[in-house]
Amino acid sequence: ADTATTSSGINAEYGDISTLIINADSDTLLKEMKFYLLLVVAVSAVCAGKKEDVNLAAKDPGSMLRLFGEFQRTYNKHYSPAEKRLRLANFNRFVKFAAALNARDDDAE
Repeated sequence: ADTATTSSGINAEYGDISTLIINADSDTLLKEMKFYLLLVVAVSAVCAGKKEDVNLAAKDPGSMLRLFGEFQRTYNKHYSPAEKRLRLANFNRFVKFAAALNARDDDAE
């Protein structure tokens, strides 16, 4: 598949938050922004303490599910089955994005 590269050097396959919220009404926009802020904080916290777990989860679906379960327990999140699929897909994109950033940081000297 053809993947474009953004100016930050991260493949576009990780998604762009702006495309997720472009057509949202203000209530939906606020809810989505709160969720993404919480998700970024959670992934950052996980990255800070468990960089290897994030890198593994980016490659292994079982590890991704375990990490998502940890996120749900830590922040007491409960979702309907449909919403859980959406949240897990978003979580998956953010973890892969974090792993890509981790790889870039390892290459820096």
